[in-house]
Amino acid sequence: MTDRRYTAYRRVRTKLGVLATEIELCPEERLLFDDCAEGLLLAREEDDEVRSLRLKAAVGLSLLVGSERMTSAEADAIYEQMVLCGPVLAQDAAAA
Repeated sequence: MTDRRYTAYRRVRTKLGVLATEIELCPEERLLFDDCAEGLLLAREEDDEVRSLRLKAAVGLSLLVGSERMTSAEADAIYEQMVLCGPVLAQDAAAA
């Protein structure tokens, strides 16, 4: 874990707290995103778990956008912070 990753984790947790009241996240939705952020924070290296956690977060956010409870821009911002919680993957380094 690095300072950058922990800072991103705290941002995600804070935003989820705000969203819980703004868009009325149900407990299961909140738990999904909390688990994804924490799992990414604690991941040590690139592996299938990191990809799986990113996918779960993306699908969950997409469902919120699809149900019009969140805008695409809001979902993108949360997803970017979620990705920053985890280790840098080879595909991320190649894109940079």
